[in-house]
Amino acid sequence: MEEDSKRPLSDYTFEEYQKLNDEEREHLKNEATEEEVDRWHDKYENELLDDYINKTEEIRSGGKQGIIIRNVRNAIILFFIALLIWCITDLIAFLST
Repeated sequence: MEEDSKRPLSDYTFEEYQKLNDEEREHLKNEATEEEVDRWHDKYENELLDDYINKTEEIRSGGKQGIIIRNVRNAIILFFIALLIWCITDLIAFLST
């Protein structure tokens, strides 16, 4: 962080900024003027918005664990639907004999 702390916020790309920890991000924002922060935000407006939307969607879906649970639930439902179809075809075959 020592050599990075000498770099102003405007020298960071969005990807580099994302890799910083919260303390380093806060330090950069405190060192920069309001105009520098505004310019940086304007420059990376689309990336910041996409990042915000992705984080919001992840929170709504229960995060990565929620996605796994949803996938397992869907797999179980599909299994029971397949089992039901198999049983119905066997029942139809049994009744037709």
